[in-house]
Amino acid sequence: YHNIPFYGAAPSSTFDPNCPDGLAIPIENRPADEIRLCGGRLIAPIDSPVHNPAFDITPHTLHKGIITENGIISPAK
Repeated sequence: YHNIPFYGAAPSSTFDPNCPDGLAIPIENRPADEIRLCGGRLIAPIDSPVHNPAFDITPHTLHKGIITENGIISPAK
């Protein structure tokens, strides 16, 4: 969106050739206390709503490439 090249980084073992698209990828929701606590100390109200996904899905149209242990994978043209 801002004309800055975006590269993801992932081990090749995370690629699933049978996955149709990003909508089919389940995203783990991590524990809220990973956000509410820092160094074991509460830094936000205990009842604060938290959205803490383990990762997100970047639209393929924004990817310049994906860096793996085998080199850079460029998007299909």
